Amino acid sequence: MKISQYSKMMTGGKKSPPGCALAIRPVYRGSMVTTIEDYTKFIEYVVQGKGIHTETFNEMIRPQIRIYSKTQFPPITETTTRENDDIRLAYGLGWGLMKTPYGRAFFKESGDDAWKNYNINFIDRGISIIIMTNSVNGSMIFKDLLEQVIGDTFTPCKWEGYYPVKYKTDK
Repeated sequence: MKISQYSKMMTGGKKSPPGCALAIRPVYRGSMVTTIEDYTKFIEYVVQGKGIHTETFNEMIRPQIRIYSKTQFPPITETTTRENDDIRLAYGLGWGLMKTPYGRAFFKESGDDAWKNYNINFIDRGISIIIMTNSVNGSMIFKDLLEQVIGDTFTPCKWEGYYPVKYKTDK
């Protein structure tokens, strides 16, 4: 089994030493701990269909459930909205999904108490962006970065809770 760059960095390529909290602490809530190098390779393989059957990929990015929740994460309420109907916000298998003027897109976000990451892939245009930050406040740059770098005004930033620094939220 090949050791990932993250594993090598954390353990020097050896087994984790007893009591090493970072190497053995579970990551939960759907988050992912990796390096930019490893995640870029992973996204490249997924987008280019390397090592994955076409049928499997198509099932992963097929809407399994439509999303009508007002927000993605807490506070989760039973309040629903139609705000994201124009992008047909949904979940596939392991990915958030939407349809945009750029075509189909699949995305993954992750975070913890000290970092935030975001990846979106517009497969019909061959556009992917991976944003990795080393701050829990990193998501404050996502909306502006997506708009300025790839012209993405489609990501449901309000639903994701990605508010720019000076944004006033609805209360």
